[in-house]
Amino acid sequence: MLYRIAAAVNATYGLAVAWTYIAAFVLALGMIFIFPPGTLLVFFIGLASLGLAVALGKVIDAITRSMARRSMASGRCPRCRDVLALISHGDESPAICALCGSAFTSDGGETIASEQPHFVNQPEDDDRNDESDVVADAHLAGR
Repeated sequence: MLYRIAAAVNATYGLAVAWTYIAAFVLALGMIFIFPPGTLLVFFIGLASLGLAVALGKVIDAITRSMARRSMASGRCPRCRDVLALISHGDESPAICALCGSAFTSDGGETIASEQPHFVNQPEDDDRNDESDVVADAHLAGR
């Protein structure tokens, strides 16, 4: 439950910061005509807080990954608390939950299973010498 909250905050944090800076820009644009020094104040406050916003984003991401690693160490899915199935293909071994379909890298980051290199571009997909496969693919494509 706590991981879900942290993951939701991590997923929406960047967009929230972007909208905050857009709102500050609109405020500063309106202040040009009403109170010009206020525009400079909003600009410098936004510039000074940019480093803090980036650092806070990294802290939130580190906390989320730490919580996921702790849950994965006990063999549980951080998102739904079901048992994780570890699939190992070389160096990358994502842990995939059979119940919710979430995939987690070894460092605790949540990913999509199809983005992992061992799920796409398999060698058998590249070696198509059989003409019946080509005809079947053309038929599926509607040609």
